[in-house]
Amino acid sequence: MFYVKIIYGFVFFLFVDACQRLYRLSHQYESNNKGDNEGGSGRVVLDERTLSQVRANKFYAQRNFYLTGFTLLLGLILINTQSLLLEITSTKEEIKDLKKGKSDSSASQALDSHKYESTAEELKQLKKRTLDFDTLKKQLDSNQREYDRLSDEYAKLEKKYEAVVAGGDSSSVNAQERKKSN
Repeated sequence: MFYVKIIYGFVFFLFVDACQRLYRLSHQYESNNKGDNEGGSGRVVLDERTLSQVRANKFYAQRNFYLTGFTLLLGLILINTQSLLLEITSTKEEIKDLKKGKSDSSASQALDSHKYESTAEELKQLKKRTLDFDTLKKQLDSNQREYDRLSDEYAKLEKKYEAVVAGGDSSSVNAQERKKSN
């Protein structure tokens, strides 16, 4: 782990150097294009070789910047991954120790009794919830039957009312209902 940090520090130093070189070359390239050189009052005329050399240097600086930046990113990812793997392996070892009974027997017995008590309590709560759920289902079925009965009765009464309002007398409506029920 120590060597990885040393290598990571070296790559960070290379990244800082690439940033400085890229900034310097970009500034130099822009100043050459604008004509802001020391002795010139206008645009500096560069021959093709010099211009291609400046562009190549800028390209190499950009390449180094991106490579070292990507290497730093991967280094961070690797360090985080390594720490997660170490945590997972230590947790697995603790689980193996607990399963094999290498830990203190009194502590494991207390832990087991506590687990048993909490499991028994959870079981009681689940049974109570199941009973409550069954009771609730019965009440729902009863309420549904009562609702259906009352809605049928309401529909009958509404028909009676419409017949009475439409001009029929209540005695003829009652007679019709008696015939239907017989």
